[in-house]
Amino acid sequence: MDPIMDVDSDLILGWARMAVLTLCMAWAAWFDHKERKVSNEHWIVWTKPIVFIWTLDLLMQQPHWSVWLTASGLLAYASGSVIGRPTLRDVRAGNRLDQIVLVWYLLSVIGIIAAGFRFASTSPLDVLVGDASPEAALWWSYVGALFTILIIDLAWRLRFIHGGADAKALMWVTLLFPSWDSVPVSYTTAMEEAVLHLPPSLSLL
Repeated sequence: MDPIMDVDSDLILGWARMAVLTLCMAWAAWFDHKERKVSNEHWIVWTKPIVFIWTLDLLMQQPHWSVWLTASGLLAYASGSVIGRPTLRDVRAGNRLDQIVLVWYLLSVIGIIAAGFRFASTSPLDVLVGDASPEAALWWSYVGALFTILIIDLAWRLRFIHGGADAKALMWVTLLFPSWDSVPVSYTTAMEEAVLHLPPSLSLL
């Protein structure tokens, strides 16, 4: 892909993410103001634009299939906060949704493991200092986002985050902005020179 087109595409997708963020959170704020709650359906509906943006991004970058399944794993884990997680009892009882979600989980785990072997020679430190390939950096950004969602989920379960809507919103933002590379803003010199910083979603806390 032409470098100029690549930069333009990243900016377009980045600002598309910002537009989705603004609309989703404005709508959620309205629901919270009028009904004092934000339904699970709201997050399900607004995850569709994220899937669309992710698909465009991955189609342009054309990573290994294991990276696709790792991205799928992010959605699979986060989906548990709105549709619940499958249990063996429900799967054995023939619950079709739980069976589908369980297969989704298994495929995602296979992808994460396969990618782990594929990018075993690349460490997170390589990504931080810029020595990783774009494909490896993309995969590690998804792994970091998955870890972030895990932290948010645990904080919610342990009551460090009291509102379910707050936890779901943070997970949703993590899906929308898995790393700072997806945020279309101009960084300060201090930000550009920083090696470690909080993920975008946790920066909202």
